[in-house]
Amino acid sequence: PPSGSEAATASQNMQDINILPNARIHGPIPDNFDFDGEITLPDGIICFELPLAVHICENVEIKEFNNNSILKTIGVKDTSAPKPDDMDIGPPLRPLYYYVDDKVHNLIDSKALCALLAPLPAALLREIVSG
Repeated sequence: PPSGSEAATASQNMQDINILPNARIHGPIPDNFDFDGEITLPDGIICFELPLAVHICENVEIKEFNNNSILKTIGVKDTSAPKPDDMDIGPPLRPLYYYVDDKVHNLIDSKALCALLAPLPAALLREIVSG
């Protein structure tokens, strides 16, 4: 038979298995869960090393990931109580990469570069137009 500490560890492991990985709590998700905190974008990242084309591609991918996560979280929020025990919110949102001023100025100064890197994300287009 397992010792007291082994039984406690096994019991803790079983409880951990039942935790919803994205909400980080045991299901079901309560109505007073902080859904707004889960759909708030994290602070962005400044990264000078990324080439502009990679920077743009990464942000497009991150934006799509975040949109899907937010939609899933809102879907759970809008589900009537009681929510199913295994219904989880979307995965944690990922930070976007900030656009560095000198790279944005390169785009402002070059229609050819804009065309080469198109389609550009809406946030970047706003920066170019306002610049």
